[in-house]
Amino acid sequence: MATQWQIQLLCAVSALAAGCKPSGGVSRERASAPDPATTQDSQAPQRAVTLEGTFAYVDSSGTQLLARSSVAHPSKIVGAVCAGGPVLPARYDRRQPGQKDDTHRQIASNFSREEGNVFRLTEGKARPDETCYLSADSALLGKAVGVTPLGLSACSPPQASRLAAAKQRQVVHCWRFARTPRDAEVLAVQFATIDSSALASLVVVRDSSLLFQDFPAVYRGPDESVWRVDDQGVFSPGDFAILFVAQLSHACVMAITWAGVEGESDELLLADSTDVFRTVTRAYRYWVPE
Repeated sequence: MATQWQIQLLCAVSALAAGCKPSGGVSRERASAPDPATTQDSQAPQRAVTLEGTFAYVDSSGTQLLARSSVAHPSKIVGAVCAGGPVLPARYDRRQPGQKDDTHRQIASNFSREEGNVFRLTEGKARPDETCYLSADSALLGKAVGVTPLGLSACSPPQASRLAAAKQRQVVHCWRFARTPRDAEVLAVQFATIDSSALASLVVVRDSSLLFQDFPAVYRGPDESVWRVDDQGVFSPGDFAILFVAQLSHACVMAITWAGVEGESDELLLADSTDVFRTVTRAYRYWVPE
């Protein structure tokens, strides 16, 4: 028998899907000719996605999560998404006071000592110590899906040429990072440095569009850190993880983590009216060895 959580998600997905538009691979002719059967639905007002949420890390039991930033209305959180896993129902549990022996490392072994808002999974478990995204929006959660890793194989020459043309920069390295369920690919690319301007990107590639999440940086010389501490100027796509992507009727949402030597940067990204993602929620998880 379906749980109340599953029923809510099914309703949210069904309601949102009625107004969804294709995100790529549609010819101009088909795109310009509306289907009379769907015209009435497409003109109906669409429910706005709140994107209210926060990143959190999981305790050693796999059932509790500690938020990495403040949440305006913690009681509204309804679910969590972790990399490669299903949406898990979650609820606000308590405000946890900090302890004197807090090491200020956001790791599972320090979970009970760090101050912050604690959330509990009401069904299922997450992997201990992993990063997840907590959301207050059941419609967003209903659209959140994982990606299929592509093993960081080399991009095809047409893919590299398309990226170079879009940025007007030579491509130095290009990797096929992942594939989404809608057959879009996520590429990781490092562009040529111009003077001291370094640039790398994650790019969602569809037949008719490119969505860029850019990482501009300053080049300071050989073997100097550029994007992350101690990276020696090398952009490493293997340090990224995509928690989920969600193709909405009007936008693409993606949650990513980016690991470094000292910690991890987390971002919830949104691309709606432009070909560039913007950051909606940002957090940092510090884990440098004690």
